[in-house]
Amino acid sequence: MTINERLSLLIKALGLNNNSFAKKLDVNPAVTFNIIEGRRTKPSYDLLEKIVFTFDNINLYWLIKGEGDMFRKNLTPVKPAENPEETPDTVARQDEFIALLKKQLDEANRMNQDLMQLLKKDFK
Repeated sequence: MTINERLSLLIKALGLNNNSFAKKLDVNPAVTFNIIEGRRTKPSYDLLEKIVFTFDNINLYWLIKGEGDMFRKNLTPVKPAENPEETPDTVARQDEFIALLKKQLDEANRMNQDLMQLLKKDFK
């Protein structure tokens, strides 16, 4: 299952449609439409970040990799702060998101290096 298909499932599981989902994320509905139905572009880092910070119970690992459960379990409700960017929960989620993206980037770089080595062998 692709990330596009998982995003479509997520929207349905949240009881939303493309327009209401985009509105909650404060993005143009064309952005999410092109990911789930239109050109099937991949979601940007900014969009993934908005999804995770808007719906804090979503399992980012599931959304990106398709592994685990769609929603995180055993979340302790956090009282909203005046400045949500400063809460420990927000910082922890940002760190989790950055670590996952770094892991994905490292994996992509390794795959790219392997591909380049194969191409060099083919052209010798």
